[in-house]
Amino acid sequence: DNTLKILEQLKKEDNRITILTNKIQRGDLFNLINGGLEAKGEYITYIYSKDFISNKDALNTLYEIATKKFEEKIDVVHFQICGIKYNKENIDSIMKYSTVNLNNVNKVMKKPYIEENYFQKNRDITESRFSFDKIYKKDLIQKIADFIGPQIWNQKIFFAYDFLFTFSCMKLCDNFVTIPDIFYCHEIKDYSDMWRIDGDRLKYNESSNKKIGDYMQVLERIFQLTENDKEEGEFRENILKELLNEKYLNAIGRSIFYDKFIVLFEKIYNWKYSDNNTKKRIKENIKEIIKYKIEPKKKFMNLLG
Repeated sequence: DNTLKILEQLKKEDNRITILTNKIQRGDLFNLINGGLEAKGEYITYIYSKDFISNKDALNTLYEIATKKFEEKIDVVHFQICGIKYNKENIDSIMKYSTVNLNNVNKVMKKPYIEENYFQKNRDITESRFSFDKIYKKDLIQKIADFIGPQIWNQKIFFAYDFLFTFSCMKLCDNFVTIPDIFYCHEIKDYSDMWRIDGDRLKYNESSNKKIGDYMQVLERIFQLTENDKEEGEFRENILKELLNEKYLNAIGRSIFYDKFIVLFEKIYNWKYSDNNTKKRIKENIKEIIKYKIEPKKKFMNLLG
């Protein structure tokens, strides 16, 4: 699509541009962290291919919010995204009505409020689950890289990386601001590479094993990062509520990673939960896997009771 040629031409016009290329596919998690580490600015953001920012003043306003709006500099400024199917009518509409206002934010969230409300019903936090809907203080990316560990982010992880990246961001940032303005446009596709809709049922695509493997790495790493942290048990549970949902479990149940998941699930299932409904939900959802196995593991069946 001539992306590299276009970037090289832009670099000739603006010497602030740095181009990073991978000789082989390194995965989206690697690109997020490596790109952030290589960036030279005080704050960074991510714009995915085919996505665009519909307001030319948006990034400058976000920077003003992060550095000048409050007494302290802000680690993360979160903004809203618009998922659209790309056609002229939709694009013209978002370009016409997109706004960003410096005065639309007046609340700074700090620890422990961030962790207590992450993945909860509080809309201040729940809508910030992607990597591309924020600007980040540059030194936060280094903390995220160290926290996740190069042994993980150097892997070729293409799927579910947003869970791990955003989880790490929320755990490590000291303060967080969200604004209601919508100016980031994200393309909505008609299908997922992992599962296809057949009537009202999900049909597993056998080519999805790599992505299920990515999911397993993300889930296992989150488990490792929270396993010994007794004070954050509820925080960990809330993330599991999101990751251990029926759609993902259906796909895992029909993948080559079934046996590995059984081992990991046994650890998760035997945690001490602060909320009895959490264990009940996990138990009910996990039963979906059994539907797709002819001879489920006896040990696994015993866990479910």
